[in-house]
Amino acid sequence: TASSTIEDSKHTESEGSDMDVGIDNNTIRTVIDIQAPLILPQVRGNLGLHQDALIIPADVHDYLIEQNFLSQNQFAGVYGGNILDDDHIKQFIDSLCNFDKEEGSSKANKKLNQGESSRKVAATFFFHEHVVALHRITRKIDTNVDSLDDPKNKKSPSRNPFRRMRLRRKKKAKDQNDVEDIKVVEEEEMWFEIIDSLPGASMLTYDDYREEDLSYTLSNTARIRCNSAKSLQACLRWYACSKFTESDKKFINSYQWDDMNMEFDPRVFQAFVWSN
Repeated sequence: TASSTIEDSKHTESEGSDMDVGIDNNTIRTVIDIQAPLILPQVRGNLGLHQDALIIPADVHDYLIEQNFLSQNQFAGVYGGNILDDDHIKQFIDSLCNFDKEEGSSKANKKLNQGESSRKVAATFFFHEHVVALHRITRKIDTNVDSLDDPKNKKSPSRNPFRRMRLRRKKKAKDQNDVEDIKVVEEEEMWFEIIDSLPGASMLTYDDYREEDLSYTLSNTARIRCNSAKSLQACLRWYACSKFTESDKKFINSYQWDDMNMEFDPRVFQAFVWSN
């Protein structure tokens, strides 16, 4: 819980650049191996809990805000529901994709209108008593576009033979200096990263593979890139299914989702979104 939230704070406070690729691996190692082990006992101590007691993200958030790792102003919303319901999970993913591109976020729109980078967005994703960090990463890229391909610059062909001859001469002159007709368009590409400080074997591989490869060892930390919102949704679905136990599956097959009883439902997820 603590490592995911600290990783989110590191992501949101990192300096943006045209070559942004997210927080570096050394930062993740430091958070998991040094910072989180020091913070967790303090959180449990403040709550009067046993040293091995389960704590929820909200408890860690409150402590990190008190210690100035996060600011209350960075909190951007909370989402939740049935992780197997496409509408529920899509609402969360859409919020990440469109966070600073909606009319409701006036400050962010001002930044975008000035040609600046999008704001940093991160989430602590709580599911099945486990928390992972989820980061939205954006990067500016320059794309070369032939201005003649722009529909606004295209005209209907002329039926006048003398005009066609003039056009051929113009085209020949254009071919000698193509660079003048190339314009650079600044675009922004987006992808997502899931950082899991304690990944399960079922998430990273499948049973048949582990049986075939007896030398397989599980990574201590997983960093998974999803190149689109669609792939992120598929990854979260796979993540959920890797967590379900046999008793969970029996429950899911026996009972429909009920908002009034979601605390006891193994499908429930909660995501806290943060930004810079």
